[in-house]
Amino acid sequence: GMAVSKQFCIDNAYHVSPNRELVAFGLMNVFGGLFQAFPATSSMPRSKISNASGATSQFTGLLASCLPLTMATFGMPVLFYIPQVTISALVLAASVRLANYREIYFLVKMGAWAELTVLLITLALTFLFGPEIGVLVAFGMSLMMLVKKSSMAQVGVLGHWEEDENEATKYRDVLLFPRAKTIPGILILKIDSPLIFINMASFRDRIER
Repeated sequence: GMAVSKQFCIDNAYHVSPNRELVAFGLMNVFGGLFQAFPATSSMPRSKISNASGATSQFTGLLASCLPLTMATFGMPVLFYIPQVTISALVLAASVRLANYREIYFLVKMGAWAELTVLLITLALTFLFGPEIGVLVAFGMSLMMLVKKSSMAQVGVLGHWEEDENEATKYRDVLLFPRAKTIPGILILKIDSPLIFINMASFRDRIER
């Protein structure tokens, strides 16, 4: 649910409180459990369809739930004769429109090959073995990538940037600003990540080098 809300916050330029979202999901599941209801969550495909249709209120969810219920109750004699390949084509056509190709282009442009590898592996496993296997493998790979990044301390070497007259920002990362000059005999480091037990060894190795 949080991932869906954050995605639409970025797309539509508005703010959502994570605490309120979590409280809402928690209350829905608590009260729903009293009546043996299914766990409440959000759906990215349905949310994207609603967003593309111009929906702006919760009434869209009520309408979207009533229409399938009505069709399942009264329209099954008509839907029974529709070939499954036709329904599959409709689902595939809708799925293609839901894909965010800008994000893929952004990953390629930024050279995020690790994320692209996870994307391609997840896509292949989903097609071959189903969404459950694809999601589990993607979760495992993402978790390993997170642990690896957390174990690598982000340390930058600062140099004197003569073009900046502000004393607070006169020292810049030499990798980002090649013209910044290091001071002979003095090593100035900038730690861009919190120091925790998992990256202390990496931090010590970077300093010793």
